[in-house]
Amino acid sequence: MRKQHAINPGRSLLLCCILLLPAFVRAHESAGRESILIISSYNPDTRRMSSFITEFEQRIVASGVPCDIYVETLECKGIADAPQWISQIDNLISRYEGRSLRAIVLLGQEAWASFVSLGRIPDGVLCFSCFASENGVMLPAPSDSLQTWKPRAVDYQAMGDSLNRVGGMLNRYDIRRNIELIRSLYPQVENIALVTDNTYGGISLQALVREEWENYPDLNLVLVDSREGEETAFRTFATLPPRSAVMLGTWRVGSDGEYFMQRSLNDLVQNNPRVPVFSVTGTGIGDMAIGGFVPQNQNGGSHVIAGQIRKYYDTDSIEDAHFHTSKSLYLFDSRKLKEWKIAEYALPKGSVIEDTMAAKLSKYSHYIELLVLGCGEAETEQVKQALLEELSYIGRAPLPLCENLAMPRQDAVRRVECFDTVQAKLCMLFTLGVPMRPDQMAAVRLAMALYGGSVTSRLFLNVRERDHLCYYCSSSFQSFTGSMAVNSGVEHADAARAEKAILKELDDLRSGPITAEELEDCRRSLLSGMAGIEDTLGGIETWYYMEVLRGGPVQTPDDARAALQAVTEEDVRTVLRQLTLSVSYLLTREEESAHA
Repeated sequence: MRKQHAINPGRSLLLCCILLLPAFVRAHESAGRESILIISSYNPDTRRMSSFITEFEQRIVASGVPCDIYVETLECKGIADAPQWISQIDNLISRYEGRSLRAIVLLGQEAWASFVSLGRIPDGVLCFSCFASENGVMLPAPSDSLQTWKPRAVDYQAMGDSLNRVGGMLNRYDIRRNIELIRSLYPQVENIALVTDNTYGGISLQALVREEWENYPDLNLVLVDSREGEETAFRTFATLPPRSAVMLGTWRVGSDGEYFMQRSLNDLVQNNPRVPVFSVTGTGIGDMAIGGFVPQNQNGGSHVIAGQIRKYYDTDSIEDAHFHTSKSLYLFDSRKLKEWKIAEYALPKGSVIEDTMAAKLSKYSHYIELLVLGCGEAETEQVKQALLEELSYIGRAPLPLCENLAMPRQDAVRRVECFDTVQAKLCMLFTLGVPMRPDQMAAVRLAMALYGGSVTSRLFLNVRERDHLCYYCSSSFQSFTGSMAVNSGVEHADAARAEKAILKELDDLRSGPITAEELEDCRRSLLSGMAGIEDTLGGIETWYYMEVLRGGPVQTPDDARAALQAVTEEDVRTVLRQLTLSVSYLLTREEESAHA
């Protein structure tokens, strides 16, 4: 017979409490630890984004706000992906609403614009912008006309009624002040080109400028837009008419949605070195821009946003969120002011003039210090001896460097090969007849820029642009062989005419007039391109490596720039008169194989 055990009611209650205690504690912790979601347009590990996130987290912790911080990224690039950004924003908000979401911080133009275009603000959640602008456009863009999309600009400040419970930091781009700045320094200006790219920031800035331009019927606005393709953008910039100026906006992403190379903007500007360049956004100041009225660099507003979230916890009021707009200033590059002969007294009152080269030296001082240590006389000798000692154990027979060569002058050899191509290829090789002397290098550089090495050259302006004989036509010089190559893409039927035109431009430079303007444009373009040689260790290494290979006394970049400044018109003619046609090669269709 089994014995029945009665359960004491008090012990039963205690047991239930023990069993439910972990769930109670977890529920209590969940209620005490809410969530703040940070959505970054780009990689949050980039310096600007990571600096903001670190400082923001420190301020939240220091203020005692009981929130966990989560970071997500949209990995934005080209505007074609905008529908995906909106969908991602919606999914992220839905996911984190289940984690007691208290605030959302959107970093970058794309994240902020996608959030606004979504039109859904969760109940009881504060939303903040950072690294975004006061102006914008509504998304998504029409997928069938992205290259020509010209949306209307919107003002986020003016949308305050529809954007309840939002705040943060917004940059303000003042187009009017930049136009007035350009006109004060260049009163005769008739055309202003705006440079923008295939990003949300570029398209929204262009929309703002187009809206502002309605107040300037006497000014022609030229759009240099990477959405039209890099080649078209470069051509538009290169062919800007006289009395033009440039406002830089954004230049990061091309029409294919891929990032530009770092030097792409510099290359674009060097297409037309006669045009003064300013900046609306700060882009290019310190490199190619004279200056502009730009947003002042700030810490991203982490203190502003953290403070508003703290106030939300203290008062439980979500109506106090509001926008702060960036302060702006007139900022100029001292080197560019000197280059363009702009006096400081001509600048607006309160302008800030920076020595950008000194700033770069300060920024990269640890690299430069390593370079100096590595190249000190005593250290260099130690490295040299250590290397020679190691090499001494190896059987070697080092050869001297090959001296400069030259193909002897001869009657031109013409060769035609046939292949079914869309366009013909014409290659012409010229020779000096004797090895190039190292002291001719500066004259050769300027001669190439005048003849076919730049967008202000005779081949580009006359054979390509004026006569329409070539899709492209350029010259280059090989110092080691004393030879110049001219490469061009032509219509099959135009090959003979193109060759004659190429030879005529060479003859004209040898004996005809060379204007002071074209000579100085080419010289300025070369000097600008050489200005950044010492900015990187790679640039320095490449420069001196080529100097050693070329033979003769090793020139420093300063020596080379000074030599280029001293080149005269007659020096250029002397080099060009030495060149004679040696080989002309044409690749064309069989039916068009006639060659001059």
